[in-house]
Amino acid sequence: MSTKPAVPTEPRPGPGPVEDIRSARPYLFSRTTLLAVARRFASILALVTLDLVGLTLGVFVALLLRELYLGDWPPIWGIVWDTETKWLPFLTVITVLVFWV
Repeated sequence: MSTKPAVPTEPRPGPGPVEDIRSARPYLFSRTTLLAVARRFASILALVTLDLVGLTLGVFVALLLRELYLGDWPPIWGIVWDTETKWLPFLTVITVLVFWV
């Protein structure tokens, strides 16, 4: 039976210095978290803006086509826009609620 001496191993690092958990910065107030929230908010705002611009243009073109179909050409632009502004607040709320999910 032969016994050789054990090969010396490198010492393992310990768990490290013990710190108070309260000394760490909260996750909600870290720079990366705030930047991610700001980027997400800007993305949502851009998409809502595009949806509402598309809705406004779509309703306006539909009302112009209606005027053309009824034979009232050239249309009275103020009346077409006035008709659209009566419906637009309701339609914007519906559009935002539909795309909320």
